Amino acid sequence: MGFIVYEEPLLRRYQASVFSFACLFLLLTSIATVVVPFYIAYGSHNFWIKHNTLYLQPEVDFTYKVLVVLYGRNVSDNGEIQTWAWSTIPEIRTAYEPYLRAPVIRAWSVDDNLDDVADLWHLTIQIPLGAGERVYHAQALAFFDYKLRGRVSLEMDSLAYFEHGSALPGTELMIQGKARLHQ
Repeated sequence: MGFIVYEEPLLRRYQASVFSFACLFLLLTSIATVVVPFYIAYGSHNFWIKHNTLYLQPEVDFTYKVLVVLYGRNVSDNGEIQTWAWSTIPEIRTAYEPYLRAPVIRAWSVDDNLDDVADLWHLTIQIPLGAGERVYHAQALAFFDYKLRGRVSLEMDSLAYFEHGSALPGTELMIQGKARLHQ
Protein backbone atom coordinates (compact mmCIF):
# COMPACT_ATOMS: atom_id res chain seq x y z
CA MET A 1 0.00 0.00 0.00
CA GLY A 2 1.32 3.43 -0.91
CA PHE A 3 1.24 6.92 0.52
CA ILE A 4 -0.69 9.85 -0.93
CA VAL A 5 1.91 12.36 -1.94
CA TYR A 6 -0.27 14.99 -3.69
CA GLU A 7 -4.05 15.46 -4.04
CA GLU A 8 -5.91 17.93 -6.25
CA PRO A 9 -9.73 18.46 -6.00
CA LEU A 10 -11.68 18.29 -9.19
CA LEU A 11 -14.12 21.14 -9.81
CA ARG A 12 -16.49 21.26 -12.76
CA ARG A 13 -18.80 24.17 -13.49
CA TYR A 14 -21.74 24.05 -15.82
CA GLN A 15 -23.02 27.38 -16.99
CA ALA A 16 -26.26 28.18 -18.74
CA SER A 17 -27.69 31.31 -20.19
CA VAL A 18 -30.31 33.25 -18.26
CA PHE A 19 -32.83 32.47 -21.01
CA SER A 20 -32.31 28.69 -21.03
CA PHE A 21 -34.69 25.92 -19.94
CA ALA A 22 -32.51 25.09 -16.94
CA CYS A 23 -32.76 28.64 -15.62
CA LEU A 24 -36.50 28.70 -16.30
CA PHE A 25 -36.92 25.39 -14.44
CA LEU A 26 -34.96 26.74 -11.45
CA LEU A 27 -37.08 29.89 -11.38
CA LEU A 28 -40.41 28.01 -11.64
CA THR A 29 -39.56 25.48 -8.91
CA SER A 30 -38.38 28.27 -6.60
CA ILE A 31 -41.64 30.18 -7.09
CA ALA A 32 -43.77 27.03 -6.82
CA THR A 33 -42.32 26.14 -3.40
CA VAL A 34 -43.72 29.41 -2.05
CA VAL A 35 -46.83 30.11 -4.13
CA VAL A 36 -48.45 26.66 -4.36
CA PRO A 37 -48.70 26.10 -0.56
CA PHE A 38 -50.12 29.62 -0.19
CA TYR A 39 -52.91 28.95 -2.71
CA ILE A 40 -53.67 25.55 -1.18
CA ALA A 41 -54.05 27.14 2.26
CA TYR A 42 -56.08 30.05 0.87
CA GLY A 43 -58.31 27.79 -1.23
CA SER A 44 -59.24 25.64 1.76
CA HIS A 45 -61.22 28.62 3.17
CA ASN A 46 -59.44 28.28 6.52
CA PHE A 47 -56.49 30.62 6.06
CA TRP A 48 -56.88 32.93 9.08
CA ILE A 49 -60.31 31.93 10.33
CA LYS A 50 -60.76 31.79 14.09
CA HIS A 51 -64.56 31.43 14.06
CA ASN A 52 -66.96 30.92 11.18
CA THR A 53 -70.72 30.58 10.84
CA LEU A 54 -72.20 29.06 7.72
CA TYR A 55 -75.89 29.19 6.87
CA LEU A 56 -77.18 26.69 4.30
CA GLN A 57 -80.71 25.82 3.34
CA PRO A 58 -81.07 22.04 3.53
CA GLU A 59 -82.97 19.90 1.08
CA VAL A 60 -85.53 18.16 3.27
CA ASP A 61 -87.66 15.48 1.64
CA PHE A 62 -90.40 13.48 3.32
CA THR A 63 -89.74 9.74 2.90
CA TYR A 64 -93.41 8.79 3.45
CA LYS A 65 -92.53 6.70 6.50
CA VAL A 66 -94.83 7.43 9.43
CA LEU A 67 -95.74 5.88 12.78
CA VAL A 68 -98.81 7.17 14.61
CA VAL A 69 -99.92 5.87 18.01
CA LEU A 70 -103.03 7.15 19.80
CA TYR A 71 -104.07 6.31 23.36
CA GLY A 72 -107.58 6.83 24.59
CA ARG A 73 -110.72 5.36 26.07
CA ASN A 74 -113.88 3.89 24.70
CA VAL A 75 -116.85 5.31 26.62
CA SER A 76 -119.10 2.41 25.61
CA ASP A 77 -116.58 -0.23 26.91
CA ASN A 78 -116.49 0.92 30.57
CA GLY A 79 -113.74 3.47 29.81
CA GLU A 80 -111.09 0.83 29.15
CA ILE A 81 -107.75 2.23 27.90
CA GLN A 82 -107.24 1.51 24.22
CA THR A 83 -104.43 1.94 21.71
CA TRP A 84 -104.82 2.75 18.04
CA ALA A 85 -101.82 2.76 15.71
CA TRP A 86 -100.71 2.92 12.11
CA SER A 87 -97.37 2.81 10.33
CA THR A 88 -96.31 2.86 6.72
CA ILE A 89 -93.36 0.61 7.66
CA PRO A 90 -94.46 -3.05 7.32
CA GLU A 91 -92.30 -4.38 10.18
CA ILE A 92 -93.77 -1.89 12.65
CA ARG A 93 -97.25 -2.47 11.31
CA THR A 94 -97.01 -6.19 12.12
CA ALA A 95 -95.93 -5.35 15.69
CA TYR A 96 -99.02 -3.15 16.17
CA GLU A 97 -101.37 -5.52 14.31
CA PRO A 98 -104.08 -5.80 17.01
CA TYR A 99 -104.29 -1.99 17.27
CA LEU A 100 -104.28 -0.99 13.59
CA ARG A 101 -106.49 1.77 12.23
CA ALA A 102 -105.99 2.84 8.63
CA PRO A 103 -105.60 6.63 8.46
CA VAL A 104 -105.69 9.10 5.62
CA ILE A 105 -102.17 10.55 5.27
CA ARG A 106 -101.48 13.55 3.07
CA ALA A 107 -98.10 15.21 2.61
CA TRP A 108 -97.07 18.08 0.38
CA SER A 109 -94.23 20.54 0.21
CA VAL A 110 -94.36 24.30 -0.24
CA ASP A 111 -91.64 26.24 -2.05
CA ASP A 112 -92.25 29.91 -1.23
CA ASN A 113 -89.25 31.40 -3.02
CA LEU A 114 -89.36 29.08 -6.10
CA ASP A 115 -85.79 27.82 -5.74
CA ASP A 116 -86.76 24.12 -6.13
CA VAL A 117 -86.01 23.46 -2.44
CA ALA A 118 -88.95 22.74 -0.14
CA ASP A 119 -89.33 25.52 2.43
CA LEU A 120 -92.20 23.88 4.29
CA TRP A 121 -93.76 20.42 4.59
CA HIS A 122 -97.43 19.91 5.42
CA LEU A 123 -98.31 16.53 6.90
CA THR A 124 -101.95 15.71 7.62
CA ILE A 125 -102.93 12.46 9.36
CA GLN A 126 -106.60 11.64 9.94
CA ILE A 127 -107.52 8.48 11.87
CA PRO A 128 -111.19 7.50 11.98
CA LEU A 129 -112.63 6.88 15.45
CA GLY A 130 -115.80 5.18 16.57
CA ALA A 131 -118.74 6.94 18.22
CA GLY A 132 -117.64 6.39 21.83
CA GLU A 133 -113.87 6.57 21.33
CA ARG A 134 -111.93 9.47 22.88
CA VAL A 135 -108.22 10.28 22.33
CA TYR A 136 -106.16 11.58 25.25
CA HIS A 137 -102.58 11.04 24.07
CA ALA A 138 -101.01 11.15 20.58
CA GLN A 139 -97.53 10.27 19.35
CA ALA A 140 -96.19 10.46 15.81
CA LEU A 141 -92.89 9.81 14.09
CA ALA A 142 -92.17 11.12 10.59
CA PHE A 143 -88.99 10.29 8.65
CA PHE A 144 -87.21 12.80 6.41
CA ASP A 145 -84.12 12.86 4.17
CA TYR A 146 -81.87 15.77 5.14
CA LYS A 147 -79.21 16.93 2.65
CA LEU A 148 -76.73 19.79 2.69
CA ARG A 149 -74.87 20.80 -0.46
CA GLY A 150 -72.15 23.37 -1.13
CA ARG A 151 -69.14 23.90 1.13
CA VAL A 152 -70.55 21.25 3.46
CA SER A 153 -71.72 17.92 2.08
CA LEU A 154 -74.05 15.98 4.36
CA GLU A 155 -76.76 13.39 3.80
CA MET A 156 -78.66 11.86 6.69
CA ASP A 157 -82.00 10.42 7.65
CA SER A 158 -83.79 12.55 10.17
CA LEU A 159 -86.75 11.96 12.41
CA ALA A 160 -89.48 14.32 13.56
CA TYR A 161 -91.15 13.27 16.81
CA PHE A 162 -94.45 14.72 18.01
CA GLU A 163 -96.15 13.96 21.31
CA HIS A 164 -99.13 15.49 23.05
CA GLY A 165 -101.16 14.42 26.04
CA SER A 166 -104.12 16.00 27.76
CA ALA A 167 -106.63 15.24 30.50
CA LEU A 168 -109.41 16.27 28.13
CA PRO A 169 -110.17 14.30 24.98
CA GLY A 170 -109.20 15.92 21.71
CA THR A 171 -110.60 15.81 18.21
CA GLU A 172 -107.78 17.60 16.40
CA LEU A 173 -104.11 18.31 17.02
CA MET A 174 -102.06 20.83 15.05
CA ILE A 175 -98.29 20.99 15.52
CA GLN A 176 -95.82 23.34 13.85
CA GLY A 177 -92.09 22.98 14.13
CA LYS A 178 -88.76 23.83 12.55
CA ALA A 179 -86.03 21.41 11.59
CA ARG A 180 -82.63 22.75 12.58
CA LEU A 181 -79.19 21.19 12.58
CA HIS A 182 -76.94 22.36 15.41
CA GLN A 183 -73.37 21.19 15.33
